[in-house]
This record gives sequence, C-alpha cells and structure tokens, in this order.
Amino acid sequence: MKLITVTIALVVAMTSERLPSAQARTPVYSYTVVHRPQQPAFTVPYIVVIALLEEGWHMLSNLIDCDPADVAIGMPIEVVFREMSDAITLPYFRPQASRSEPQASEVHEAGGER
Repeated sequence: MKLITVTIALVVAMTSERLPSAQARTPVYSYTVVHRPQQPAFTVPYIVVIALLEEGWHMLSNLIDCDPADVAIGMPIEVVFREMSDAITLPYFRPQASRSEPQASEVHEAGGER
C-alpha cells in the first residue's frame, strides 16, 4: 500500500482593505518549521504560523524575516503584504519590532500607502 499525501493550497488575493484590523499586531498561536519542500520551488527551511488575530479568528501564513530558532508561541508578530503579481497580493507575518525602516521583504505595511 502506498501512502499519498496531497497538499492543496488556496491562494486568495487580499488587500489591506479586506484584512480585518489591517494593522494587526498579534501573537503566534502555533507554528511549524518546514524542512522538506513540497515542490522544488520552495526554499527550506521556512516557518508556517497560525496567528491569533484581534478579531478572534486564526490565520495561517508564513512568518518571514525570522530565524526558525527564534520563533516561539506567543511571540508578537505583525502583518505585511507582498505583491506576487499585478493581481495578487498576499499577507505574511514578521516579528513585531519597533523600527523606523522597512525590511527588504516588505512591499508595504498593513494600512500603509500603496
């Protein structure tokens, strides 16, 4: 008997106007570090988090700009958006920090100018 694992990814185009509390600063509810890529296009390791948003619902996304050894349950994170194409912008999370300069991976912060 052969075990087959199928992963289905649903990509939804989101903008800061559609994400509740677009300036969300939220804790990590749960996470995993992926060491085995699903496809050759994935660079490993990468961190997948479940964030507990202020509205009370959970959101699954990647945690960027963070070393896998530094992620922890309860760690404060904030939402950022990356333009994947002209039609698709995806929400990601990064560690919350008080800083004045944006990080290289950031397209714009939630609620920021486009």
